[in-house]
Amino acid sequence: MGSNYGASQVVTGARALFLKDNEPIAYAGNVDGSEEVTYEPIDVINNIFVQEHAPTGYRATMNASIFRVPNSSLKKLGLFPKTGSPITDIIQAVPMTVVLQDSVTNVILAQFSGVKASNTSFSVAARGVWSNNISFVAIRAIDESEIRA
Repeated sequence: MGSNYGASQVVTGARALFLKDNEPIAYAGNVDGSEEVTYEPIDVINNIFVQEHAPTGYRATMNASIFRVPNSSLKKLGLFPKTGSPITDIIQAVPMTVVLQDSVTNVILAQFSGVKASNTSFSVAARGVWSNNISFVAIRAIDESEIRA
């Protein structure tokens, strides 16, 4: 893997970039992503064991915690659809591409495509900072082993 001396090869939050359509996304303090493959057990007569597990679905999701900056709301940044008038902003929301990239090597470590915001909430305390939490659904998530140059 590399030597025990010199620059760290491990990606840390300090070197991770969170990008939407190739542009940095606000002040992100935390980002989580997940992929899920769902399987249906195939049970057959005269066999106590599952015959196989048939793949039936795939889901990718992402969550982010973003620090609140005045005049840079999630809606203004285009991360969450505007819910005022007209409500068509939700129906016609354009899917995004979101990536997590290593700023040292410029390697894209995770790329989520077909991303749409599905939930947002915020939290602020008397002696804390305002944090927006936002959840996304995605069509697909890939990592650097799947990204074509």
